[in-house]
Amino acid sequence: MGSLGQAQHQTRFEPHAMTVAGQVRTVDEFRASRAEAWAELGRLTAARTRRRRGDQVMRLSRLHREAVADLALARRRWPGESLVDALEDLVAASHAELFAPGRADSSRLVAWLGRGCWQAMAQSLPWAVAALGVLLLAAIGGAWAGADVVPVSSRRDIVEGAWTLPIGPMAAALAFATACAGLVPAVVVLAWVGLESGAAAAVAWQAGDEQTAAAVAVALAPLFTAVVLAAAAGASAGWAVVRGDRREASRQLATGAQVLVTLAPLLVVGAVVRDVARTRPLVAAGIGAVLALAWWTAVVRRGRGT
Repeated sequence: MGSLGQAQHQTRFEPHAMTVAGQVRTVDEFRASRAEAWAELGRLTAARTRRRRGDQVMRLSRLHREAVADLALARRRWPGESLVDALEDLVAASHAELFAPGRADSSRLVAWLGRGCWQAMAQSLPWAVAALGVLLLAAIGGAWAGADVVPVSSRRDIVEGAWTLPIGPMAAALAFATACAGLVPAVVVLAWVGLESGAAAAVAWQAGDEQTAAAVAVALAPLFTAVVLAAAAGASAGWAVVRGDRREASRQLATGAQVLVTLAPLLVVGAVVRDVARTRPLVAAGIGAVLALAWWTAVVRRGRGT
């Protein structure tokens, strides 16, 4: 605390009330009248605890504001005094403690991954079921339309066996964003995902590669799962906006963004499985089915708390 610690007089000045300037004549009187508050602010700043109670945060904030006022007064009336330098250090340290980015808390991350993310997904499960229905209906429509939907260049790749569906991690991000903006755009994105997938599988089937077509359809299950859950998370926020509940919309948007980040590993693994299906369709189908089933089971069981 430097020269702040020189004060012997311990007077509790509560509240600050911005009347210090009229009560003190010398720098020593000023130091004596404010020493206890400065010392308390120094202790709170030096604690550097990961979690503070609400009253501790409020106290730290109040003492910081008072110290800022004290610093302004000291600069004006006693420039060049060592007290000014000590107050500058104290204010800088307390400001950093109040406004610096929060420290990582591993327990919160563990709690989110262990239960929180699954509960968030389970809460939007009705939206997920609706999104899955839209996607599957579009896939059936794409399979029925077949070659009429797939571009000629992509059709050639499918027939030759070197084909990969244009469904990947970006589809989940797009589904989330459009669902936040409105239900109709989200339906369009989900319909596009299903249509592309169903049509590509139909072309492969018609080309005589029935095994690959069926295997790839199953291997896409992890990607479909991630896209559907991302759309559901966005729909929860979008519906809150429609209802005019800004607070709930903000909460759902923040939770949905966390869900989208949590889905990233599933999206990455799903994309890898999708690509593996080009050369080892049966292996990819097995991995995709197990992964998707495990994810949905976790959503239902851990999300519902059963």
